[in-house]
Amino acid sequence: MTMKEAFRELSHKFHGKGPGKTKQEKRQRKYQDELKTKRMKSSDTPLMSAEKMREAQARSKPPYLVLSGNAKSRHAG
Repeated sequence: MTMKEAFRELSHKFHGKGPGKTKQEKRQRKYQDELKTKRMKSSDTPLMSAEKMREAQARSKPPYLVLSGNAKSRHAG
């Protein structure tokens, strides 16, 4: 809990009023996102692209991996 969150909680207790529905939902979403990022592999992206590249390399077995896409090179001569 951050200092700001601790102060808010103390303030709510002191004044006898709780946070609004929207703030509670926002805090719940933030907590769920935090859990999701903790469960995710730290070495991969949300779309698991690194894992897909490893699988493709394992199937074709070359010592390299060809990356392609729609991005144009800015260093074109």
